[in-house]
Amino acid sequence: MELEQVKSLLPETVIRIAELIGFPATGGLLKVRGGTTFPIGKGLRSLGASRAKLLAETIGEENARLLVKNFGGEVLYLPRCDRALRELRN
Repeated sequence: MELEQVKSLLPETVIRIAELIGFPATGGLLKVRGGTTFPIGKGLRSLGASRAKLLAETIGEENARLLVKNFGGEVLYLPRCDRALRELRN
């Protein structure tokens, strides 16, 4: 998935995530978790730690740390980016 090719069609949140962890990892995150609301915990409580583990399983330890560092305590909506994905497909 080459999300960078359709950057102009991506929501601002997705672009911010991609700037942190790169477009390939962002594509993987959206493929698995796209269309959901995902609370980014700070890793202090068990729920935050389990969310961080889910992130790490999806995008790797280092990328998960970057998201927790930058979005810890926030609730992110991870859009499906249907419009951008359709453009890539077509």
